[in-house]
Amino acid sequence: MSRDLFQKLLLSVVTTIVILVVLEGGARLIFPIQSTGSRLPEEILEPESVAALQSDFKLLRFNLEPFVLLRTAPNQQLETMKINSRGLRGPEIGPKSPDTVRVVLLGGSFAFGWGATAENKTIASQLEQMLNQVQAIPGKRFEVINAAQPSYISGQELALFQWQLLALSPDLVIILDGLNDSGIARRNGGPDIPDGVPLTRAAYNHYTGYSVRSWFVYGLRIALKRSRLLSKLWSVVHRAPEASILSIQAELWLKDPSHFDAVKAAYYRNHYSLIRVAQSRDIRVLMALQPVLGLGKKLVTPYEQATLEQRAKRFPPWKEVLTEGYTVIAAAQAELQQKTGVAVLDLRSVFDSEQTTLYIDTGHVSDRGNALVADALAKGVGILYK
Repeated sequence: MSRDLFQKLLLSVVTTIVILVVLEGGARLIFPIQSTGSRLPEEILEPESVAALQSDFKLLRFNLEPFVLLRTAPNQQLETMKINSRGLRGPEIGPKSPDTVRVVLLGGSFAFGWGATAENKTIASQLEQMLNQVQAIPGKRFEVINAAQPSYISGQELALFQWQLLALSPDLVIILDGLNDSGIARRNGGPDIPDGVPLTRAAYNHYTGYSVRSWFVYGLRIALKRSRLLSKLWSVVHRAPEASILSIQAELWLKDPSHFDAVKAAYYRNHYSLIRVAQSRDIRVLMALQPVLGLGKKLVTPYEQATLEQRAKRFPPWKEVLTEGYTVIAAAQAELQQKTGVAVLDLRSVFDSEQTTLYIDTGHVSDRGNALVADALAKGVGILYK
């Protein structure tokens, strides 16, 4: 390449970058930060909490990482949440003292606390408070680490547990999930999950089934989320009927008996591997099936009913897929209990006696909902340590 051509190419690249930076700056001045579009129940949340949550949903940053694909970026201080230097929600994690019982909470956005109005309102934080208040083990202090991550499925929970969380020397791991796995089958891990050193040598797609193409797509989504210019352009040109595509896919799932067999098999395989690793290190395990709006006998409030109707309108087969998916996930948990002896809590009925609005959407709950789940988990932990 001639020097003249190189200089022209370099000038073109620099000019393009400058133009994009100027356009991005202009977009940030013209277009304010938009909410996720989710409604939030103002009947149970103060207006300032609604605004803070909607802003934080938009601002929360993720990093692309091996094995788990996506994880919350470290060192984030938002209005309603804090991500520590390890990329986990909550305060910094110091050395473990001899009198500490260290608990690790795994799961998706429900366990993460998507909708908690403050850091001390998450399930993990309230569970820690409850366990220490009742002194579940005399002379011991409980520390609950929130290792849950938005959108995680069992394969990612397994990889994160082996890759990072074992180094924290936990005494107990609580697995609080179910919803994310209930509709996912073959993209959720592979057989014969290695342990220890082989984990660090394995390709990340062995655990989640995501290809390099998927990694690129997720990277593009992050760019769209962070860039005001790109997100605005995307909202203008993108008209794909996502809900109808999901509905067509769900209809195919319901007609294919092997789909939910694969859902059950993947969930069982991943958590059996996690339990096997934990028990080999004398780490106790408590599994819990998370509640979801539409299952159980909770009195549905007008807000929650409207949420269900909106969900059914966008995704007609949702209730049928959810019911079938939860049936096989619950069956997998029962088989894991029989095979490994772990304790299992079915929390689908944890809100049955509640008459107020708890759900902010179909899969996430308010501070009050988090407290009720934390209370149920605290009782389960108390039984484990009797």
